[in-house]
Amino acid sequence: MTLCGALRLRWVLLAIACAVSACADRPPPQPRKLKIMTFNIRWEIAGRDGPNDWPSRRAMVYDLLRDPALDVAGLQEATPAQVADLQAAVPEMSVHDADPVMNGIAILYRADRFELAAQGAFWFSPTPDVPESTDWSGTNRRHVCAWVRLVDLETRRAFYVYDLHLDLLASSREKSAVLLCDRVAARSPRDPAILLGDFNAAENARPSRYIRGEIELETSTGRRRAPERWVDSFRVVHPDATNVGTAGGFRGRTSGAKIDHIFVPPGTRVLEAAIEHHSVDGRYASDHFPVTATVVLSD
Repeated sequence: MTLCGALRLRWVLLAIACAVSACADRPPPQPRKLKIMTFNIRWEIAGRDGPNDWPSRRAMVYDLLRDPALDVAGLQEATPAQVADLQAAVPEMSVHDADPVMNGIAILYRADRFELAAQGAFWFSPTPDVPESTDWSGTNRRHVCAWVRLVDLETRRAFYVYDLHLDLLASSREKSAVLLCDRVAARSPRDPAILLGDFNAAENARPSRYIRGEIELETSTGRRRAPERWVDSFRVVHPDATNVGTAGGFRGRTSGAKIDHIFVPPGTRVLEAAIEHHSVDGRYASDHFPVTATVVLSD
């Protein structure tokens, strides 16, 4: 090898060594904050809601979903026609929906930030993997949980979102809470998760307390606590807030129970949380208020 060639090789090896050293010294990508929403947008049933019908209020829903800070929204009571409207009006959001005719569960996520790594659904019933299987209410009602695993395109960090709408019957909600927590605990890979939706359960109701790890419930293997404990993101920021009702009934009422929740793992940094009371000329986007949380998930 000539002297010139040897020097050139030395410089190449030195450059490679510097590049490897720089990569080794570079800290891993840090988690970024996420703004999450849960929102029951109210079924579109022609003639039911008069001045609050879907064509009269959908622009307000669009505006809420166009929030540039919003990353993920879990919707309930979204019919196929409503989901189609949302996809056309808010194209920056991709959609995963499950059983839209019966349950209207749809998860929207920002397409320019996240990659969909996995998706699925299970039914709140004795046979959760049988589509359209009925719940424990003794009626023909069906309730489903849709889920996605999203990967941040910049950091490559992944997380799950579980979106649901539970039954009105208390005993059915309790069984649903047990099934939910067991299914979430069995997720693989074990990335952080967010549970959100219209739980139809007040904060002091047994399903909510079970999810937070405060009480036992009856399961197929006896009474036990949930395999994981979850935290109400709203209460991290507003532990003493009152008048927190989330079913405003198109009238802005806040005196009822908070039944729409965003649960996060313990230790999650909750930067902001709100029950959004936005209205236009005294009109509201739905009979529920959207609930939001801005969080930083831990590994």
